[in-house]
Amino acid sequence: DPTLDPEEQKTMRVEAALKRGMLHSKRKNFGAAILDYNRVLSLQPGCQIAILHRGIAFHSHGYHDSAISDYNKCLELEPDLLAGLQNRATALMALKRHTEALVDLDRVP
Repeated sequence: DPTLDPEEQKTMRVEAALKRGMLHSKRKNFGAAILDYNRVLSLQPGCQIAILHRGIAFHSHGYHDSAISDYNKCLELEPDLLAGLQNRATALMALKRHTEALVDLDRVP
């Protein structure tokens, strides 16, 4: 929309890509979801929700190390993020890193 300033246009692109990513994930099209979350992060690098959801998509697609990397980024931004701790523990368990998973689960209230 030419009536919007560049920042508003950017916000709309971020929101659209985020929603597309969530829809792709819901439809179990994790590769497309990851691409959309990458688009969000290219426009807004610290978008915690995109990082978290990309981690979930990575995990669902079987890329556990990439998922853990994203969960680590989320937890750097918000150390007590419940979804970050639980999802990282799940990814760690998938890699049979049970001791590390227990550390995260022990932090869940």
